[in-house]
Amino acid sequence: MKNVVYLITITLGLILITFLYLAFQTNEAAKSQDLASCGVIDVPRSMPKGEHYIRGKKVFKRDCATCHSKDMKTNTTGPALAENIEHWLKDTTAFKHFIQSEKEYINTTKDARIVALRKAYLPIEYDHTFRLSDNECIDLLVYLEYASTH
Repeated sequence: MKNVVYLITITLGLILITFLYLAFQTNEAAKSQDLASCGVIDVPRSMPKGEHYIRGKKVFKRDCATCHSKDMKTNTTGPALAENIEHWLKDTTAFKHFIQSEKEYINTTKDARIVALRKAYLPIEYDHTFRLSDNECIDLLVYLEYASTH
């Protein structure tokens, strides 16, 4: 009889541990699923070579490096990005809107700073129209923030 009670106790314990583990994993996945929807992110500055940085560097090389300098401080075809990073970190939703549809963002924003920057580069017929996910926008911001300060 003691063996049966012992087996039942062990089985229930394992079921409880499994349930708690799965519940925790689901909660963590939900937290990271749509990081940019809140409009502000906390950049993981203590992990510059982490996953966000590595993925952000790939996005930069794929979509940004043609026009923007990798040192983030030099104006090239596009403006230096270092001076704009803190601005975008304050509102990642606006950053995503700008990256996905620059002309629409410029036409609807009240951000005179970004409008003036765009006018300075007006002769260039280019419009950011990248189809980045929320997480790719965050990855890109993490990379830009780190690269602009190092």
